Amino acid sequence: MIALWALGGFYLSLGPLLATSIIGSQNLVWGGVVIVLLTGVGSLCSLLSRNSAPASAVLWGALALLTGVAVTVAGIEAPSGALFLLGTAIAGVGFGIGFLGGFRILSALAPPTERARLVATIYVVCYLSFSLPAIVAGVVVTRSGLHHASLGYAAFVGVLSAIAAADVDAFLRA
Repeated sequence: MIALWALGGFYLSLGPLLATSIIGSQNLVWGGVVIVLLTGVGSLCSLLSRNSAPASAVLWGALALLTGVAVTVAGIEAPSGALFLLGTAIAGVGFGIGFLGGFRILSALAPPTERARLVATIYVVCYLSFSLPAIVAGVVVTRSGLHHASLGYAAFVGVLSAIAAADVDAFLRA
């Protein structure tokens, strides 16, 4: 969940500027395209995978997120607008499926009388995961530039995604 929401913070904070920089256009529509691509694909995939097993959804979501981040990094490094947009779409798959599975696993842990408290706690963690890395990235951008901040942010999300995939895979094998 932390990796998913941190990725959302990445795209909503640095995504628009990164998109215009990589694509080479000053048209601000590209910033919106990137955000819609991530969240739209995520929403669609969440809807399509609503009947999947939660642990499998988390595993596939983490793997898609890791793949999406890797393709996004390739797009940043190339620089290639096509790779950047493809990576965003793949990350959107991970975001949608992973959040759905993670939320279903976590919300089932609480008895019905405590579920509202747990859901509120889940969202507090999600919003902190969304905002704190974005604030750190803003500071890093001013000191090291957009390119380095983006790569560092991607590494952070990639490591968290890999940890999640390994944990869920071990759980599924047990």
